[in-house]
Amino acid sequence: MADNNDKSDGSGRPGGGDDFIITVNEQPVPISGHRHTGLDIKQAAIAAGLSVDLDFVLSEEKGPGKHDIVGDSQDVTLTKNSRFELIPNDDHS
Repeated sequence: MADNNDKSDGSGRPGGGDDFIITVNEQPVPISGHRHTGLDIKQAAIAAGLSVDLDFVLSEEKGPGKHDIVGDSQDVTLTKNSRFELIPNDDHS
């Protein structure tokens, strides 16, 4: 039997319930829960009014000059210090 007290991040998965702000393209993006996919982060950025699209490439800042690409289905653990960049996908092959 399902537990009706489970919080969800809007994607149908438990989100942990903590509300906080991450940074995407130097802009604040509110999000709820610590576990999200790259697609969830893109959708949150769009909902926050950033001028990005779902086909943009998402990368997570890992330190000065270091970024890791995050795929749409890849899980990421977020903190209030999480920083991301979304750039247009130049692969038109």
